[in-house]
Formats: sequence, structure tokens, C-alpha cells
Amino acid sequence: MIYCKYCMSEMDDDSRFCARCGRDQSRAEPIHHLKAGSSLIGRYIVGSSLGEGGFGITYIGRDNLYDTKVAIKEYYPAGYANRDTLASTVSYGNTTDRVDYFKSGKARFLREAKTLAKFSGEPGIVSVQNFFEANNTAYLVMELLEGYTLKAYLKKQGRLTPEQALELLMPVMESLKKVHAVGLIHRDISPDNIMITRKGVKLLDFGAARNVSAQANKSLSIMLKPGYAPEEQYRSRGEQGPWTDVYALCATIYKCITGKTPVDSTQRVFEDELKRPSELGIDVTPQFEDALMKGLAVFSRNRIQNIDELIKAFTKEPEEPEVPIVPEEPEETEAPGDSETQLMTENKNNAADSDEPKYEEDPGETVYQESSGYEEDPGETVYQESSGYEEDPGETIYQENPGYEVDPGYTEYQGDPYQIKVNENLNEEKDETTSLALVIFGIIAAVGALILLLSLAM
Repeated sequence: MIYCKYCMSEMDDDSRFCARCGRDQSRAEPIHHLKAGSSLIGRYIVGSSLGEGGFGITYIGRDNLYDTKVAIKEYYPAGYANRDTLASTVSYGNTTDRVDYFKSGKARFLREAKTLAKFSGEPGIVSVQNFFEANNTAYLVMELLEGYTLKAYLKKQGRLTPEQALELLMPVMESLKKVHAVGLIHRDISPDNIMITRKGVKLLDFGAARNVSAQANKSLSIMLKPGYAPEEQYRSRGEQGPWTDVYALCATIYKCITGKTPVDSTQRVFEDELKRPSELGIDVTPQFEDALMKGLAVFSRNRIQNIDELIKAFTKEPEEPEVPIVPEEPEETEAPGDSETQLMTENKNNAADSDEPKYEEDPGETVYQESSGYEEDPGETVYQESSGYEEDPGETIYQENPGYEVDPGYTEYQGDPYQIKVNENLNEEKDETTSLALVIFGIIAAVGALILLLSLAM
């Protein structure tokens, strides 16, 4: 049976082009790749390469046992491995350093493949179906995912909102949290290694041998993606851990919502010019932005340390400011039909809202108030009781009014007794003075008359 090396569909023996994908089968492949149609352990057929990284090559393949398409990853560290094209066997030199490097990397590749196989049911991680040694190297068989990489998706669809990015990558974060719990880290999270499929979003290409490969300066530039790798990955003795994946994951989210690759961490060490999303005009909540930037902290000591903390930082409810409890003022009781009391109460409330000094009133004091806009009779003086004061129905309120009719039973004010006595004494003295003046005037008149008579007699 012949299969298309690009889509692994069945073909006629003499066909040059695939009836399903239409691709030319005569197209040459890179010489260091496994030849299309090669068989592995009598079960898998190898097709064309799907991608190549610093430590391995991934091929499309077919599982003859289950008659399904698969992805096959071959351990092939760039710069250290070579291939005998006639026998498909991988060689790695004979110097002690090269031999030790290759063998230790292969052992780690298989060890971590075994660990990853335990997470085949996780929705956010590509499932590992098998792993084995052949051709003097190691292989990892995974489910074949059909879809788009996140990089291709963003190029086609454009930026995502912060909410969309978080929802899209949450399955990856949840699954990655479980992988970290067993001591395994990815070390190469980026939009290239996240696949969007009909089955959901999957994280691809775990860097099984990356911890070993990172020690080699020769392959360092191939292993790391500028903008997504934190500064500790550039140092030969940089301490790596879950915080390393936190940085790369947050860099991926930054790319999703801004459309820009973050400034490389090696540049940020000397001068951090990474702009916050809000500075780029992105509509983002302060809570989301703070979580993102803490995940992108240059140095690991300042960074969110694990995926669990990152999820909590992104999803926690924003804290609402405490509002002091102010006791409600009791409602004032208004006497039915007492319009003057109601008017005075409104004025009192208005005065309470003003900036004028407040004074405490004696509850028993009679307060005089003028209503705003209330026109009083110029000749009328109005006296009103304080708010809420109920007047005695039989009480007479004093008012000065030219037309006021006095109650017949009303007793007028008689004045101060002392002042009345003084006035009486003054009146008596006035009467005595008048009487004396009259007596003197009579005497003078009599004397005048006597003189006149004497004059006439002479």
C-alpha cells in the first residue's frame, strides 16, 4: 500500500500527485531527514516532516496497528547528530563530550516522554501514544492534530481581546499546572507551539531534552525564541522552573492581545522598555494588566512563580472599596395640615446642607425663621415654634397686626407695678407745683390792683 507522504492518504502505485491533497510526491526532502516511506519498529510509516527544531524533527506518520494518522518526533539535536542516508541511522561523533551530550539528551528525551504519556487525557496537551528507541536515537509518537497554530491564527484573525485570550489558553494553563507538579517544564511555549483544533487548544513540542541542550552555546540561538524566552534561559546556569513557563505563556498572551512580540528579555535586563498593553491603546482591566506584567517580570524573583498563582491573578474578583456605613437620620414627623411647620422643616434641612456654621438649638427655645422666597406682611411679625413642636389648640399666638381683633376675654398688659408707682409720684409733684404757681400769681395780681387804687385816690 502506498500513502501520500504529506497527508498519509492511500494512493495508487503509479500516481505522482495525491488525489486528496494534490501535492507532488516527487518533491525532494532534506537529506538529513528520514526518507518518506521508512518503517519504524514494523508498526509506523514515516511521511514528510511537519517541522524541525533545535533538538528534533517531527514527521507525519501512520500507525498500521490502529490504521490512524500520527505525529512522530525523532530526537535529533542540531549540530550534534548526523544521518547515514543509506541506513537511516543517526550518528553523533566519537569524542567524549559529543557522546555524553547525545546519550544524556536521549535518555532525558525518553524519560520525559514517559512522564508526558501519563497526561495523555489532559485536554490542553497533545497526547503521547508511544515512545521507543530505533536508528540509534529515540522516537515519540503523538496524536496528529489538524488545525492552525496560534501564530497562523493570529496572522489571519488579528488580535484577541484579553478575555478571549484568557479563555482560549485556559485549558493549556490548567494542563500545564499538572505537568509542573511532576517536575516537568516545557521551556519553549510560544504561538508556534500552540495548536487550535476542533478538539480544542493543545500545547505541542515539549522540550524534552531542552535542559541538557541549553548548556551548549552552539545550539542556544536555535533553542530559544526571542521575545518568549526569559533571561534565565540565556544563562548557562540560570535556574529554571515553572516560572520559566509563566514568562513564555504571558509573552504569548501579550502577543495575542497587542499583536506585538514582547521586547526580548536580554534587552530588558539593561533597560526595560516593554510597554504595558494600556500604553498601546489596548482596552484591558488594571487587574488583568497587573497579572500579565507580573508574569513578564524580567527577573524570576519578581515574577509570578507558578501557573496556579497566574490563574488566580487573572481570574480573581477585583476588590471593591469599603464604603463606610452612615446611620440613617430618623424621618421627621410632620403634624397633619401644619404647613408652617413643614416649611420650617424644609428650611432647616436646606440650612443643614449649606456651608454656614451649624448651631445647636435649645429644644425649648422659640425660634424665628424666615422662609426663602416667603413674602411676609410688612406689618406682621410671625413667631414659630421649632420643628416638630405641637402647639396647644387653646394657645393664642401674639401677632401685631393693625386689623387684629382682640379677644373680649383677653386681659391687656398692665405694665410694671414699680414703674406705675413712679409715674404716680411724678404726677402728684406736677399738681403741687401748678397750685403754688396759681397762688403766687393771685398775690401778684392783688398787689397790682391795690397800687392802682391808691394812685387813683391821689
